[in-house]
Amino acid sequence: MLSKVKFLAVAVSLVMPVLAMAADAFSTLTETSAGALTFIKSLPAVFFGIAVVYFLYGVGSYVSGIDDKKKAEAKTTMIWGLIIIFVMASMWG
Repeated sequence: MLSKVKFLAVAVSLVMPVLAMAADAFSTLTETSAGALTFIKSLPAVFFGIAVVYFLYGVGSYVSGIDDKKKAEAKTTMIWGLIIIFVMASMWG
């Protein structure tokens, strides 16, 4: 029981400065909305990266596919990956 109390005391003492800094980080509504806008602006790049990884997963599956069924599934994955990349690139500009 005493070791749990010591652990809790150490954990709280280590976390308190972080909480104090977090309270100052977004002190106004303007700063909070600017942080949210920055996060939202970065989402298309993240989704584009996920689409590229999905396409490359299809390429890897195709290359390592042994039977025709696996290769057909990999072709479908690659085609959908290319479609997603094309649509996102055309919308993103």
